[in-house]
Amino acid sequence: MKKKYLITFIIAALMLTSVGCSKGEDEEDVIQPIIIEPVEETEQGKAVAGTKKESSEDGASEAEEHIDVVKEKEEASKTEIPLSAEDLKVPQGEEFNPVNKAYYSALEQLYKNYTLPDGTELGYDEILDLSENQFAIYDIDQDGREELIVIWTTTYTAGMAGIIYDYDYSANGFTTELIDFPAQTFYDNGAVEVLLSHNHGLAGNIDDFWPYTFYQYDKGADTYLCAAQVDAWNRAYYELDYDGTPFPEELDTDGDGILYRVTAGGHDKLMDLEEYNNWRDSVIGGAKKVEIPFVKMTEESISGKGSADE
Repeated sequence: MKKKYLITFIIAALMLTSVGCSKGEDEEDVIQPIIIEPVEETEQGKAVAGTKKESSEDGASEAEEHIDVVKEKEEASKTEIPLSAEDLKVPQGEEFNPVNKAYYSALEQLYKNYTLPDGTELGYDEILDLSENQFAIYDIDQDGREELIVIWTTTYTAGMAGIIYDYDYSANGFTTELIDFPAQTFYDNGAVEVLLSHNHGLAGNIDDFWPYTFYQYDKGADTYLCAAQVDAWNRAYYELDYDGTPFPEELDTDGDGILYRVTAGGHDKLMDLEEYNNWRDSVIGGAKKVEIPFVKMTEESISGKGSADE
């Protein structure tokens, strides 16, 4: 009987030391190392020691019951902290994981105080409805983790913003992947086209053109980097540029009086329409536009009860 109880006690002790320390084959999917508080030996040890002191014929069964309790605690501890990208994908209406809880907490602060997580105050024109703003929790950069995307438009034009936040486990906070004017078009190759808030350049009035910035997602930095800025020069409005240089007729091979200025890597280049279109195709290529499942910013949607816009 003593040998049987000793074996049972050893099994229980081994199971106690395994809680929070196991590593499976999916270790590569772990987003950030997460420190799990070790089980306090004083409490667990007392529980086992107490069982050991109660020496009786049914002592073994009591130890087995204690092992079952430990098993339950072990299983529960495995679901308390999400470890893989799949764990982070919790649909609206269900219990939110820590990342989504942080996102929705940020949304509540934005909705009530018009303030971003870093404390930046966004303007709000009270004649506008807050529900005109939008948000989505969506893996826009295709890194396996969902980002918080906010489109804030209920303010003066220059104060409008389109923002992408990621959740940083190591810092227990947010990182900003992109912030710019909210007129943003995303492509599935990581490129983003963002229109400028105003057209005050040399483009004048050109059909189907507005100055814009191209961003490109950098996987290593986990952020969107500025790849190029694009404007145009319309001779019908401006014979001279900002430096007083005359419009270069020799570059205007199609004779329409319009050249496109591409600024990339610190260098400007004026292009005629054909060259410009070829350059633009080199950035977008055959990439498709990404349809982000935005919802209106309302109390219902922030509580997780809203639905995606049609």
